Amino acid sequence: KYMDINFDHAMAPVGGNIRNYLLEKARVIKQQEGERNFHIFYQILAGAPDAMLTKLQLTRDASKYAYLTHGGVTSVSSINDKQDYAAVAQAIKELGFSDQLNEDLHKIVGAIIHMGQIKFEAEGDGCKVAEAGVDAVASLLGTDTATLSKALTKRVVAARGEVFETQLTVEGAVNARDALAKAVYDRLFTFLVRNINEKLAVKTDKCKALGVLDIYGFEVFPNNGFEQFCINYCNEKLQQL
Repeated sequence: KYMDINFDHAMAPVGGNIRNYLLEKARVIKQQEGERNFHIFYQILAGAPDAMLTKLQLTRDASKYAYLTHGGVTSVSSINDKQDYAAVAQAIKELGFSDQLNEDLHKIVGAIIHMGQIKFEAEGDGCKVAEAGVDAVASLLGTDTATLSKALTKRVVAARGEVFETQLTVEGAVNARDALAKAVYDRLFTFLVRNINEKLAVKTDKCKALGVLDIYGFEVFPNNGFEQFCINYCNEKLQQL
């Protein structure tokens, strides 16, 4: 991400702006060995009030959730997820986000966690949802189970002016589920950045700005997707500037 930090004539910070590039969406569904998913997932499980976790239909045990355990690590000795959640909650409050918006943000993060619990089993030429996790996802996203199940197990294809509905295999449904999780997280992240920028916007042009660029390091994993290629390519070009 790239950040502009704005300062007044006395060099006191008065605002800023964040630009996000190349969000590592692949981390949402799978992590490399020894790594965790994004911190917010573990922070909510560790620090959210019991009443909120009940609404999200979650427990505090991160090891129960598939999307949070691919790296084999759910806690880090140098990180206190409960304290970090409190810091995030305080930041949300200071930014002026409403209680309803705060709850909706929690529901979306909770829905992503539950998506990893959705399983499929073969049925004829296609497949069907085999686990009840879809109920929690549908509830948290404000849709119904039947509509979500259909979206995950069937594909709509338009060709020559006609629309066809085809069944997905188990592998295809898993890919659809993972794609949905990544897309929802990406849109949530973009929404947050946009709203934070609105709160941090400077009302005057009479200020100085310090630009800070935060980039991922060049990494090569056992399995590298196109997303990682883009991150590495960007990193390499920036190092040449």
